[in-house]
Amino acid sequence: MNWKEVRDRSAEKGIKFIFPSFFPTQKFARFAKKHYFCTGFQNRCDMKTKFLTFFNALLTFCLTLLGFCSCNFMVEYGVPYAELEVSGIVTNQEGQRLEDMRVTVKQEGRQALPRTYTNQEGWYEEQGNIHRPTVDIIVEDPSGVYAPDSVRLEVTYDKTKVSKNDHWNEGKATVRQDFKLKKK
Repeated sequence: MNWKEVRDRSAEKGIKFIFPSFFPTQKFARFAKKHYFCTGFQNRCDMKTKFLTFFNALLTFCLTLLGFCSCNFMVEYGVPYAELEVSGIVTNQEGQRLEDMRVTVKQEGRQALPRTYTNQEGWYEEQGNIHRPTVDIIVEDPSGVYAPDSVRLEVTYDKTKVSKNDHWNEGKATVRQDFKLKKK
């Protein structure tokens, strides 16, 4: 079947569509009839096509405006943190300073900072970055002579010394916490 026969048959059925002056193959003629031309309702198809073209242009314009409006902020990846310095003295009930006591600083839901041990004067000091305002300080005796002790602290940070370019740094906090351990 050639394109003239397709045109004549469609005219008999009342189908209006326009063929170009030639088709390279009969396959193309069938494809064009099926996909490119509306059957029966030419005016309605033209309105639908015009509406969809206008609607797509309108959506493209709106999305373009939204895209340009959203470029006014800087995107950063990371987690807010704060610098924490914890120090103190560990003594027994008589006031004697205890050596080699294990001190651990933990955050809720996070990994603990590296453990530290008290020196000969009973002094401990630990530094690190934390991500929560609440920390637990736990003091344990590895030899088992003294009962462990712990305290939960709400830490407030000083943000005055932080660089303005460091958006994730919440500040620095220094905490002094002394412990008196009881014998088991």
